[in-house]
Amino acid sequence: MPGLKKTEIANRLTRFLVQSNVNIHSAEFSGVNKDLPWRVLIEFQTHTVRKYEIYMWTISHGGRTRSKDEYRIQIILGDGANRLDFGFGTTLLLGYYDERSDYVGRSVGNMPTPSMEIIVAWDPIRHLRVGVSSSCQVQFDILEEAYRKGVATRKRSLSQGESEQIIALRPEYFASYLAEVSGGHHLLVPEAIMNR
Repeated sequence: MPGLKKTEIANRLTRFLVQSNVNIHSAEFSGVNKDLPWRVLIEFQTHTVRKYEIYMWTISHGGRTRSKDEYRIQIILGDGANRLDFGFGTTLLLGYYDERSDYVGRSVGNMPTPSMEIIVAWDPIRHLRVGVSSSCQVQFDILEEAYRKGVATRKRSLSQGESEQIIALRPEYFASYLAEVSGGHHLLVPEAIMNR
């Protein structure tokens, strides 16, 4: 099943921010194909204004030949681009999961909770350069844990012995994640996001 269009993911992220009383001053797609990154200027309830450069894809199951628990985003930048942009504001690498689209996951035996929506963030510093079609994985259990608890994190092993932190959260914590991430994705802890 193809993923959601970037404009639809942006609409959903916008709705989550508005529900958290965040003011969106501007939001536009940029890049070669005018689809990524999504550049957003927002004002929090504290009147702090911040800029974000957001890369986002639909999270889907890795396919019937993959482990039952393996979900991923497929990073495709288009027109041969192989780098995430940095410089407009805080760069984010996100995935959006909606259980209503999880047909493959269900077919391999996963039973997501009805109406489960989760946002997953990977460390963009660990993905500066991407291939023509790279992927970032997340296990199904972290999606479920985030749904139950609000926010969940895991360490994920990368090549050459490195690791990154994956953060999964329910949509009502998205604004809190944005407020906290400016200090560095790798430093975030669930309590800081949930208690903001």
